[in-house]
Amino acid sequence: GNKHQQITRQVNNGSDGNTVETKYWYPADFEPTTDNSNIQTLLDKNIIATPIKIETFKSNTITGGQVQRLNQYGKPSEIYQYEFAGNPVHQNTQIVPDGYVKKSEIEYDAATKAVIKIQQTDNTSSTFLWGYNNLYPVAKIDNSLPEHSAATSFESSGKGNWTYTGPVYNDIISKTGGY
Repeated sequence: GNKHQQITRQVNNGSDGNTVETKYWYPADFEPTTDNSNIQTLLDKNIIATPIKIETFKSNTITGGQVQRLNQYGKPSEIYQYEFAGNPVHQNTQIVPDGYVKKSEIEYDAATKAVIKIQQTDNTSSTFLWGYNNLYPVAKIDNSLPEHSAATSFESSGKGNWTYTGPVYNDIISKTGGY
């Protein structure tokens, strides 16, 4: 039965006579086994509304699917895409079923929980730098590691991932612009 009260299935009838069905699975749809190591943590933290697996079918044949393995905060840490023929069978003891291929890994800053790196399986990566009290991304740098990326501005109070000695100065009487 439905353990979570989230949408589990959406059906659309197209004008071409084909039925498109999208199925959704959430943390409560999986057993907290070794393969699904964060499931119990997600349930304990009441992180129940983020879909882990979404599959789309056209006339009962899968046309696409995505699985996201969630970290302990409910954010995706790995993304998988469906790429093989045949319809996968849902098993509540397996997050990533046969036919899915890992496409990316996502890393987060330990303190802010903001995305700092997305590593694609084709060996491309994107690094993200955050500003405005870590609320907004201020830079996306392709093919660079977080430890090799830095930025700074007068709006930020931190060092912007730069390494230097000495304090950070926030002098509110500094004059900028035209006078």
